[in-house]
Amino acid sequence: MIHRQTSSISLKDQVDFLNRLAKLLKHSFTLRQSLQFMMYDPKFNYLANEFVIRLQQGQSIDSCFRELKFHPIVNAFLYFSTSSGHMSYHLIQCYNLLKMRVDFQKKLKDITKYPLILLILSLVIFFCMSLFLLPVYNNTLNSIAQGASYIWFNLFVSIVQVVILAGIPLLLLTLFIIVIIYKKQSIEQQITTLDKIPLVRNVIRLSTTAQFAFHLGAIISNGKTVKSGLLIMSQQSDLTILEYYAKSILVDLKLGRTLTQSTNNLELIETDFKLMLKHSVEQGSLAEDLQAYAAIALSSLEERLQKLMMTIQPIMYSLLGIMIVIIYVLTLFPMFQLINHI
Repeated sequence: MIHRQTSSISLKDQVDFLNRLAKLLKHSFTLRQSLQFMMYDPKFNYLANEFVIRLQQGQSIDSCFRELKFHPIVNAFLYFSTSSGHMSYHLIQCYNLLKMRVDFQKKLKDITKYPLILLILSLVIFFCMSLFLLPVYNNTLNSIAQGASYIWFNLFVSIVQVVILAGIPLLLLTLFIIVIIYKKQSIEQQITTLDKIPLVRNVIRLSTTAQFAFHLGAIISNGKTVKSGLLIMSQQSDLTILEYYAKSILVDLKLGRTLTQSTNNLELIETDFKLMLKHSVEQGSLAEDLQAYAAIALSSLEERLQKLMMTIQPIMYSLLGIMIVIIYVLTLFPMFQLINHI
């Protein structure tokens, strides 16, 4: 059967879909019953119908999510749920993680939208004034007698114009080149690059550690060994960092290193997780401790995202404040010069 081409689903809709599906599964509905129930939902009836059709054709649940263009995190969580046997639990955790991402994106958009609009308007006003108002002042002051201070003022305006005209395109070009280079790098190089980015690396490190702890803990709590859990993690391709780390740890284990030693050189794994891992292995409580750590890490991740926003907001307002001061100087300084010469 040929399916209709599905467009990409917004992250917010994915979060809502997962939330409703997880609630139904939590109330003892089977996956098929939950999806059939959601076919009566006006918002998700088409999507639920697509899932039912694909499942009837024998596709796995994670491949269904992948074909319907869900976020890679969703695909990975569903892939791991088939090994852990706790699908509703995985869906709830996946929902929590994606909701955190959606909330962060919304708040980031809210705190940057108006300062960005005002900053753009300030840039437009600055260039309009420097192109149309300053020549009028120049002509007037030239007829009176132009002072040295006004020459320095013209130099200041010219420098600001050059910095803005050259700086913004150069910044955008640099970011574009960095993204292109990053995508062409190997996974080892990408991890090294991410670990060098200020502010962002703390969020990525904690997110990676939380997902690693959650997935490994969920799998081994279902009776599988650590090696089996790592092997399952290495066979998925949606979360490439976890895939690479799982393969790296498996290689170290084959060489006779312990689990704790195998994680020591993993850049995007938190130090406190490595210490917890050593203690848990010694105490024989690895599965429980991994789940507990994942829950704590998710709470810490939310706090770090809040701190990141609190860092971005002052930067935006500082740039806006600088532009407003420059516009005031551009407006008032020539007027004072004219008053002094009259």
